[in-house]
Amino acid sequence: MLQISLIPQPQFSTSIKAVVTTGFFVFLLLSTPAIIYAGEYVLMKGRGVEVCEIYKKNLNSFGHIMACERKINPKFADLKKPIWKKLDLWENRELLRRAEKFLEFGSQHVESGTMYDNTAEFEAYVKKSIPYNLNALYTTKIDINNDKKVEIILRYKRGRCLRTRHFGIPILVLDNTGQSIDEKRSKPLLQNRFRTENQAGRWSYNLYDIFRYKKKMYFDKWDYDARVILYVFQLKNNRSKMICKYKYKQ
Repeated sequence: MLQISLIPQPQFSTSIKAVVTTGFFVFLLLSTPAIIYAGEYVLMKGRGVEVCEIYKKNLNSFGHIMACERKINPKFADLKKPIWKKLDLWENRELLRRAEKFLEFGSQHVESGTMYDNTAEFEAYVKKSIPYNLNALYTTKIDINNDKKVEIILRYKRGRCLRTRHFGIPILVLDNTGQSIDEKRSKPLLQNRFRTENQAGRWSYNLYDIFRYKKKMYFDKWDYDARVILYVFQLKNNRSKMICKYKYKQ
């Protein structure tokens, strides 16, 4: 089986404005990660829990570490992924701005003193980023809170996993209009480090995804700091609980 040998964590500011003003633009490509053989996922938490055991079998059926994306093997019929709709980045630039402000500063309404508060500067950044195709917004409508009420979920892909200096895939809840971040309901989805300073925490290098097992929704997280650790959470009554924890062992 295959395992990805991960690159060293980049050491630099995650501020977009800082990157833009250096002339590097937003993302600098890194070398392709090396591939080595052997390894499988083992459960550290959730042994005997049905969803954890099934998801482990699904992960191991692909034969390599699932760092950047967790796929679903069709033979596991009770596991499903949401259907995501890709949004036009320019037409949804205001949603992008709100998502970025919430993630960077903990509020989409804060006066940040950065390009987010300058429409011309922010729009120039968006126009410049589009040809690189490194930012992408996706939405879906699912019952992420498992309360029989459908929410609009935003999945924001920024950068290329293990290929750019800055990457991450947070998931956020939108309000009923689909144009603003529902900050209160988004907070339980962000299981990031250093949340004392910013309710979003340090979201860079964290990659989230969502899946359904039978009639329940779950979300998982791989983060660069933990390297070979994968977490699965369930949201209920606006509270998240870790259900499964996996480690990839050679």
